Amino acid sequence: MTRSSSAPHQPKSRRFEGRFRAQALSGQFIVDCQTHFVRDDFKQEGLLDLAKYAKTNWNPKLWGESKLERYKFENYVKEIFVDSDTKVALLSGAPFDDSSWDLLSNDQIVAARTSINKFAGSRRLLGHSVFTPKKQGWMDEVDRAIAQLKPDSWKGYTIGDPLFPSKLESYWWLDDEKLVYPFYEKAVKSNITTICIHKGLLPADYETSWPKVWEYATVRDLGKAAKDWPKLNFMIYHGALR
Repeated sequence: MTRSSSAPHQPKSRRFEGRFRAQALSGQFIVDCQTHFVRDDFKQEGLLDLAKYAKTNWNPKLWGESKLERYKFENYVKEIFVDSDTKVALLSGAPFDDSSWDLLSNDQIVAARTSINKFAGSRRLLGHSVFTPKKQGWMDEVDRAIAQLKPDSWKGYTIGDPLFPSKLESYWWLDDEKLVYPFYEKAVKSNITTICIHKGLLPADYETSWPKVWEYATVRDLGKAAKDWPKLNFMIYHGALR
């Protein structure tokens, strides 16, 4: 019986090809400019819907999506620094109308940054401080972050709560001179001048499901703010909306 000599070697050649490709790309300097994990006492299982969506639409082999442990510190370290080629990551937080949904406090972000960098012996993790215009005492938190936490950059959400249309009207504009320009002045003086802004990631029916809120995910407010504050770097996450 005659057998093809190439057939048995095809899987092996593919393995070698994958290995060589991985080696060729391993020297890349990869920065993940927004990462998240949740605090140990986080209880909101609604967050599991993110992984369920990913399994249904992107990766059917995904496992463990039914447990919040997937979103916590131990798995974060594994996914970011062990199972990927990421060299540096930026850890972020998010504000919610319901504080039980808060992923991490600014202090917890800094604690994680300190822990990872001490273990690594190098600067592998950077950290945001989240600023929350309209929230009571938010400028005091900015002052505290500058004095004590020393964030690498700032994170804001112009739509307010990123998962649910805000009932507290916590949305705001980048070019609101009265509300946020005093914050920009503090950012410039502190030399923490990168302002990362969440704009986008809304459902397909956002015009009806997020009425009066979705407009805050557009960049209609960016031009004036950027021109008025040339010493600040505005980074818009998720592409915003037209």
